[in-house]
Amino acid sequence: MSAATGIGQAVHVRGLDKRFSRRGAENVVLEQLELTIEAGEFVSLIGRSGCGKSTLLELIAGLQQPSAGSIEVGGRAVSGPGPDRTIVFQQYALFPWRTALQNVMFPLEMAGSGRAERRRIARERLEVVGLAHAADRYASELSGGMQQRVGLARALACDPQILLLDEPFSGADAITREGLQQLLADLHRRFASTVVLVTHSVDEALRLSDRVVVLGGRPGRIVAEVRPSADRDDAAAQREQILALLGA
Repeated sequence: MSAATGIGQAVHVRGLDKRFSRRGAENVVLEQLELTIEAGEFVSLIGRSGCGKSTLLELIAGLQQPSAGSIEVGGRAVSGPGPDRTIVFQQYALFPWRTALQNVMFPLEMAGSGRAERRRIARERLEVVGLAHAADRYASELSGGMQQRVGLARALACDPQILLLDEPFSGADAITREGLQQLLADLHRRFASTVVLVTHSVDEALRLSDRVVVLGGRPGRIVAEVRPSADRDDAAAQREQILALLGA
């Protein structure tokens, strides 16, 4: 867990509703959601499947639009994706025809950076995630954990203000997952980005976050917010509290 270092407000969600219509039936996923995430804060979203965690993340990313209400980032309404926000999914989504270095260079290409600048930044980001030695390897030559590290390096290439993570470590084995969690904590401290993590792991949320937001119900609503304690007994009680809210 790390302390929030930013000043001001990174994300403000007001009266958010999200509905989907299918075959004449309406599915309300999120209803009247209110959430503020401060700049530099690490917030985990946790809840049972179907409560709208990933939908909320994609709304913040601008990949979906609210049915009602609004989302603001840095005081501006979110109307679509932007360079200030980067999202990392569970799937590694690396381009198989590109090396690790070329994958990290991709968002810099889209931003119009020069070739020398792209290579310099991409190499720096690979070094940060411990993969400088694997710059010229293709995805098929990398383990799952290494591929996710490349994904994190790529996500940080353009220095986003907000890093959005949708269960990025859920497919990793326990040892790899612990290493990736430590890496994420280190990256948060180093880059001071606002981080929003969707996870099903209570332990992961409590370990990494400044604040754990618990979603529940259908449609999804915020049922609790927990600020992880450094005290072992308090942390154990918080874990049990969250598990009880999740019905686990």
